[in-house]
Amino acid sequence: MVVFVLGACALLLAHLAWGGQSPAARVTRGRAPRLAHRKVDPAAATAASLAYAAMRHRFAFADGRYAASGTRHSYADLWPLSQALSASLAFAALSSPAAAAARADALQTVGTLAQYRAGLGYRSVLPSPQNRGGNLYYDDNTWIGLDLLAVYRLSRAQATLRRAEGVFQFLVSGWDANSGDACSGGVYWARPPLRQIRTTVSTANAALVALRLYEATGKRSYLEWAQRMYGWVRLCLAGPNGLYYDHLDSLGNVSTREWTYNQGAMIAAGVLLAGATGQRTYLDQAQATAKAALARYGGSGYRGEPPIFVAIFFNDLSLLRQAAQLPSYRAALRNYLRRHVALRPDGHFGSSLVFQAAAVQLYSLAAAAG
Repeated sequence: MVVFVLGACALLLAHLAWGGQSPAARVTRGRAPRLAHRKVDPAAATAASLAYAAMRHRFAFADGRYAASGTRHSYADLWPLSQALSASLAFAALSSPAAAAARADALQTVGTLAQYRAGLGYRSVLPSPQNRGGNLYYDDNTWIGLDLLAVYRLSRAQATLRRAEGVFQFLVSGWDANSGDACSGGVYWARPPLRQIRTTVSTANAALVALRLYEATGKRSYLEWAQRMYGWVRLCLAGPNGLYYDHLDSLGNVSTREWTYNQGAMIAAGVLLAGATGQRTYLDQAQATAKAALARYGGSGYRGEPPIFVAIFFNDLSLLRQAAQLPSYRAALRNYLRRHVALRPDGHFGSSLVFQAAAVQLYSLAAAAG
């Protein structure tokens, strides 16, 4: 009871510091950067700590795996597991005493990934005596690749780097090499190629994996693949409003949905490409996309956007903030949190692991933004 009251008081103080709104007055989705030179926002850090503790308490098993829901009847699929791992890494990046254990949590979760593994990739569902596991989704594997590389940057473990390189080989195996397809190229959504669609989320995030591998290894082939993947998305899925569409099929039919996390992936890829090549054009493109995205989603109140997609968007956007002036970042992130991420007094947000992971990631980003 004492722990609960102290936690509730800390969260209330955090909310008051963020604008005086109670949770009831507010409306309810590669990896937080280390910003050691910036002052950490204590209110956001408190909220991140409470959200992380709630995620671990409700969903984490002692062996490092996570439950699919708070009922703990089954293990989480790869997608929410990847985001829980990202949440551990985001919270650990705050370097606070409470965040120190999150690094160990992340390393333990990485150890459980072998149970999802199938060749170089990872299955969407944990195999069991009743099933052989789910399909292999290329987008799911981009998140795992980015997580592994974030863990490698913390641990410098060569085995982790090799696993990330294996994931990238799997992603390259999903590249469309059929010259008869409309806008040939791009990474498929799943293996086998379901509906023959190639997606921004698979291709742009595969470019991010390649760029992080280039940083880690200096191998030119990774940079070349990143440029190829980034260029394909710009050629085949760029919309007239400066944002990126979701996917297209082999006949050239395009899904024009403009998800936040797709914009984020292209922004982050542009920033890293500018750093890797010295070409300012990539940074200009990232800034143009960020400007269009913040105007679009801020104007619509992020309508229809899952919180985890928004978390990924702001995480990717933080790379641009570090590389160039982006004064609107902090205000936009705070505004989203005030309006859309209402934590309960015990730190919980929604009933699913992926929702809780989103809250951890968003508040960790806000804390790092100072």
